[in-house]
Amino acid sequence: MNRLTLFKQLFHALDTEYDKRKKELDELGGFLSDMNPYLFADSNSADPAMYSDFCDIVTAEEIDETRAKELTDKFINSCDWISKDTREHLIRDYKLF
Repeated sequence: MNRLTLFKQLFHALDTEYDKRKKELDELGGFLSDMNPYLFADSNSADPAMYSDFCDIVTAEEIDETRAKELTDKFINSCDWISKDTREHLIRDYKLF
């Protein structure tokens, strides 16, 4: 899969976690708003810096499914504006596929 596809899959996976536990993961709402790849037709995320940060971590153009979770975990861990507890919860619980 390509990076944008993986980014979108991560968005959906995190959105699913947010829907399950909105109160516990309140801070994730703003993150998902910035990450939203569907808000603007001419952008890969609502906040272009979000996709740029993702691409800084996920440098390969094509990613196989066996590495996808490892790379998205690395991206989530790099998002230090999300609390450590929330990042750990997400990495433990979200499913890409």
